[in-house]
Formats: sequence, structure tokens, C-alpha cells
Amino acid sequence: MINEACRQAARWPTNLYVSINVSPVQLCSVDMLRQITFALTEHQLTPQRIEVEITETAVVENCEQVAIAFRALL
Repeated sequence: MINEACRQAARWPTNLYVSINVSPVQLCSVDMLRQITFALTEHQLTPQRIEVEITETAVVENCEQVAIAFRALL
């Protein structure tokens, strides 16, 4: 899903971005960071071209894991 979202965004004007919804399980997965990094590289997108959306529940239930995931994305 992440790869397809980036593939589509690569076709759009550079001032547009795509939002990618992630579940709490995905957010805490090391694999998610790898998938996002791979998709950005493969489709030659800057990180500013994507927006990662998470549920409020994910933030409240696992604050430390969410913080680690966000720091890794920067």
C-alpha cells in the first residue's frame, strides 16, 4: 500500500502530497520505516511528499513506540 501510494504521488505535481494511513501495529513495526524509505527512493519522492496518518489511539496507547517511529522517519 505504501509503495502504491508513492507510485501514484510520483505522477502528481511536486506541490501535492499523499496521505498514508497506518495502523498502530504498522507504526510500531521496524518494517514500516523500511517500506517508506524504499518507496520514497524507488519513486524519487522527498519525505515532504507524504503524510503519515495515525489514529489517536496509537499515540495514547504506545507513546514511546510512536516517538521512536517518528524520530526514525525524520
